[in-house]
Amino acid sequence: MQQQGVSQVLAQHAQLLGDKKAYSYYAPRATRPTSITYRRLHERACAIADLATQHQLAGKYALLMYPPGLEFVEAFFGCMYGNMSAIPMYIPLGNEPDNRLRSITSGIDVAVVFTTRDKAEQVGYQLEKLFDGKDYKIICTDAVRAFDFEGVMPELSFDVPPLIQFTSGSTANPKGVIVGHDNLLANLQMIQRGFAKHAQLRADETSVSWLPFFHDMGLIWSILYPVYTGGSAVLMSPNDFLHNPSKWLQLISKYSASVGGAPNFAYDYCVTRIRDEQLEGVDLSSWQVAFNGSEMIRATTIKRFIERFSPYGFAHNAPFFCYGMAETTLYVAGETGVIAEQGLTQLNVSVGKADELAEVIIVDEQKHKLAEGETGEIWVRGPHVAKGYINNPKATADTFQATLNDSDSEQTYLRTGDLGYLNDGKLHVVGRLKNMLIVNGKNYYGEEIEYFVSKSRDYFVETGACLIQVNEGLEDAEVIFIQEIHKSRLDEVNGQLPQLEALAMTLSGQILSEYKLAVHRFIFLGTSRLPRTSSGKIDRARADEVTSPQLFNHVLDVYTR
Repeated sequence: MQQQGVSQVLAQHAQLLGDKKAYSYYAPRATRPTSITYRRLHERACAIADLATQHQLAGKYALLMYPPGLEFVEAFFGCMYGNMSAIPMYIPLGNEPDNRLRSITSGIDVAVVFTTRDKAEQVGYQLEKLFDGKDYKIICTDAVRAFDFEGVMPELSFDVPPLIQFTSGSTANPKGVIVGHDNLLANLQMIQRGFAKHAQLRADETSVSWLPFFHDMGLIWSILYPVYTGGSAVLMSPNDFLHNPSKWLQLISKYSASVGGAPNFAYDYCVTRIRDEQLEGVDLSSWQVAFNGSEMIRATTIKRFIERFSPYGFAHNAPFFCYGMAETTLYVAGETGVIAEQGLTQLNVSVGKADELAEVIIVDEQKHKLAEGETGEIWVRGPHVAKGYINNPKATADTFQATLNDSDSEQTYLRTGDLGYLNDGKLHVVGRLKNMLIVNGKNYYGEEIEYFVSKSRDYFVETGACLIQVNEGLEDAEVIFIQEIHKSRLDEVNGQLPQLEALAMTLSGQILSEYKLAVHRFIFLGTSRLPRTSSGKIDRARADEVTSPQLFNHVLDVYTR
C-alpha cells in the first residue's frame, strides 16, 4: 500500500471539495469570520512549499510563531508540502524570549522562522537574543503570493517528520516529540473511530475550537482532524475564550456544530463565567461530541455543565472522556462520559478501552505487568506512538523503549508517566507518577488529595490545588498544600481569615484520617497565582516557589503541624 500523509489528504480534498470552506476564523470582537476553502488552502500551502524549495529548506526545522489565525494553518501545511519539520510555538509577550522558547531553540538547529508581517519585528527581537551568530531566515508567509496549483500532488519524504511537538513541561523541561506522517494518520483514524462509537457523525461535520494551535490537542484535533474527515472548522483564539467563553457556545449554536471540546477546566469556566443573557437564542442540541481530555477529568465538573446547559439543548450523553499525550501523537482511548451518582465522589473516571490499534497495560515499579484493578504506570504501544524525543537518545530509550521484566518478548512500550488501572478493560487515570509523594516509604497520589480538598468549599478553585513536598528526605521535610481561591470571593474570604485558619486545621485532620498523610502547612492564594505552563497546567516543577511569602502574596499561611 502506498504511503500517505495528511498533506496528500488535503490535496485530494482540494480537488474533490474545492470551494468548500475548510476553516473560518473569528478574530476578537469580529462579527464575521475570515475563511479559507480547501482549494485555496492547497494553493497557499503549495506556494509556501515552493518558497521553501527556493531557499533549500527541505528536511530542515521550521519554527512557526504566529498569532491566532489562518496564517498558522497555511504555514503548517506549507511545511508538510515542503518536507520541513514544523515546530509550533506561541509568540511570547514583549521583546524578550521566555523559558519555553529558550528550551525549544536550545537543542534544535532551526533553519527558518515563519511568522506574519505585523509580528516579524517582535519575533526578530526575541530570536536575536537566542540565535546570535546562527544562520536562519525569517519569512512572513502572509506576504507569499499563492498561485494555481490545482491537480498537483506533493511528493512527500516520509523520512522527514512533519511535526516536532513539544510537551507542556508541567513536571520537567519541555521535550520535543518526533511525530511521523504514519503517527498522524494512525491517530486521526483512531480519533475518528472513537467519535464514531460515541455518536453518529456526518463525514462533513462542523467543529468549533478555541484551543491553542501550538499544543497537541489544538493542533491535531482543531487543525488536522477536520482536513482528515473533509469537515469544516470554526476557530477562535484562546484569549477570546477566556474573555468571553459564551462565544464558544454561541458559535457551536450558530454553525450547528457537532464536535467541540477542551480540557476539564474549560467546562468549569463556562459554568462560572457565562450569564443567562449571553445564552439568548443559543441551541446546543447539535453538539454530539463534547470531548474532555488533556488533564484530569472531574465528574462533578461535567455534572454541573450538564445541569447548567441542558436547558439550552446540551445532551447528557454528549460528553466524551478521552486520554492521551504528545508522545502518542494525541489520543489513546475515549468513551461516552456517563456520570453516575457514585462517580461524584471519585476523582478518576473511565476513559474507556484502548483503540483497536493500541495496547494499554499497567506495570509496577519492577516492570511487571499488573492485573486488573491494580494501580501502576500506564504503558502504551501502537502505530500512533511517536518516534522519540529530538536530540535526546537517553530520554527516548527510557520512555519509548521500555520492556517488561517478566516477559520473553522484546516488544517495546511507551512509558506514559501516568498512573492508572484497568477495570473490565477500561482505563482509569489516577494521576502523574511524578506527582506522587513518597513519605516515610508510603505512596500518596497528589491529585486525589487535591481533589478532596478543592471540592470542600465553593470558593476554592478546583484546578488550583497543588500538594508538594519540600526538602524531601531531610529532617526538615514538609508536606505543603497550596490552594487558590476564586478572585470573586477573595474579599469575602479575607474578612473571614480565622474561619479559613480553622478550616485548614480541619482539613489537615481529615487528610490524616482519610489518607494517613500529615500535611504540615496550608498556603492559600488568589486565582492564577500558582505557576502554570503554556497549556494552563500547574507547573509543579516550580510550585515550591509559592512557599515564599516574599515572592507571593499569601492570603493565609497556616502551619498545622
